Amino acid sequence: MNRYAVIDFKTTGPSTEHGDRPIEVAVVKVERGQVMDCYHSVMNAEVPIPEAIQSLTGLSEARIRQAPSASKVMKAVAKLIGNLPLVAHNWGFHGRFLVGEWQRIQVSPPPTGVCSLLLSRRLYPEASDHKLGTLCKHFELPRPQGHLTALRDAEMTAQVMIQITQDLKRQYQLKRVPYDLLCRGQKASKANFAQAVQQTKQELGL
Repeated sequence: MNRYAVIDFKTTGPSTEHGDRPIEVAVVKVERGQVMDCYHSVMNAEVPIPEAIQSLTGLSEARIRQAPSASKVMKAVAKLIGNLPLVAHNWGFHGRFLVGEWQRIQVSPPPTGVCSLLLSRRLYPEASDHKLGTLCKHFELPRPQGHLTALRDAEMTAQVMIQITQDLKRQYQLKRVPYDLLCRGQKASKANFAQAVQQTKQELGL
């Protein structure tokens, strides 16, 4: 997977089913292990923002009310991503919001994405936990300070994913790390992860 896009949302809450919507999005494009491009925007989905979310993200109601519409921002995100494979730290969360927002603007959502959280749990069981900040500390990567912005988290996710790719290549003597291998690996149990990687390596001639 030489080229991919990392996506991160900040939202009004955890549940699309209960009307929560994104209020901030960031996309970081990675090519051959290097960050090549970034996009970041707040967005107005015209829903209330709980005080706890405002405190956590630093995004006030006043700022969001002046932001571009969610549809305008998500159209820009769709254009930027194109057909690139997608990565998120906790794909189950971010993918759910991406699907919901793209359906609103009639853009076909991806069938799935790569979850750096699931992969990190399988590759680094020795880590105290698998939050982005903890993993960056574990790898001795720089950690941005301040509020939990979507751009900050997308940048950290990109660095974690680059590390995951490098470690997979080294541990399993892989020439490359394709999308299919990552998707199969994240679905495997921790006990069966190595077997899943080796099997995919043989099938794809890696």
